[in-house]
Amino acid sequence: MSNSNLTASLKRIKDIISKDVDIVDKHGCILHSSDPSRIGIVVNMDQCMPIDNRKRYFVHIECGSFKELSLVQLILKDDIIKGTADNYQQFLINILEGLEYDEEYSKRFKIPYDSNYIIYTIDLFNKEHFSDAYSLIKNGFCSDGDRWVFEYENRLVLLETIDTIEDEDYFEAIKHNAMIIKDTINSEVYTDIHIGIGSPHKGLWKIRKSFDEAGEAVRIGKFFNLPDYIYIYSELLAERIIKLVPKKYVGNLVSGWLNESIESLLDEEMIKTIEVFFKSNLNISDSARTLYIHRNTLIYRLDKVQKTTGLDIRKFEDAVIFKLILLLRQVNKYGDKTISKGWGY
Repeated sequence: MSNSNLTASLKRIKDIISKDVDIVDKHGCILHSSDPSRIGIVVNMDQCMPIDNRKRYFVHIECGSFKELSLVQLILKDDIIKGTADNYQQFLINILEGLEYDEEYSKRFKIPYDSNYIIYTIDLFNKEHFSDAYSLIKNGFCSDGDRWVFEYENRLVLLETIDTIEDEDYFEAIKHNAMIIKDTINSEVYTDIHIGIGSPHKGLWKIRKSFDEAGEAVRIGKFFNLPDYIYIYSELLAERIIKLVPKKYVGNLVSGWLNESIESLLDEEMIKTIEVFFKSNLNISDSARTLYIHRNTLIYRLDKVQKTTGLDIRKFEDAVIFKLILLLRQVNKYGDKTISKGWGY
């Protein structure tokens, strides 16, 4: 809903109850008001009532009764939802914000109410190209009626329907789509991007969960400096587990493993080799092709890892341990800078 329409709604409500009506944030700061001069004033949250289910925005009436607050809450919700009548982007934003909505709008915009959905979040390195990237995605990827793109929280958000959440092949298609989007924006708009991909969930009302997962995937991918700039939440289990380890314990966990000989082993070339080997599911031939090296060269490097660490990462159990060691090493090395910010944007 536009600011002008929202202000008009607040003034209309004021005419009914003869009191100023405000919309405030969770700290009580007035964001919108029937009296614009009140914007920026901080009010008592005891006199407020949440508008959205996520409790990010509240209605406030100075000296208002519970009955008045309840009435205004219902009117504002209805006005905001009706503001989506000609705007599918705002309709989807309202769902992310936790606002209730009528299934009628789902039908109007031909966005099925109970399909399986997955969300991509797209962060541009250069925000100046935001509108160009939006147009590329909208015109190039959203013409078949199964994808919708919109802007939310300084990111592009792509909503996609998928046939089934049990189909193991769908992630390969999603990775392929994400790579095409990344390459297209990179070549046409001349900026790189981070893409986070949430898990699939059934029902339009659950897209917030996939959105949050996509955002978390980007935060983790940025912190661990993962390659390709495409991060899939369901594939980051090890990273998500490491994130839960309190920083004060990380040093003790890695000190037993990382000595000078191991640190000298982990140069840029060796780390890339190990990352590709893990990404290739411990397949020597596939890894060698990706790295453009002879398989014997790869075997030599893996033997070197085993000789230095005692772990043969060609074996699944040893590979898991070594993966966790690398992640803990990253946290121990850079954690103060990033984790202290709460892994946020």
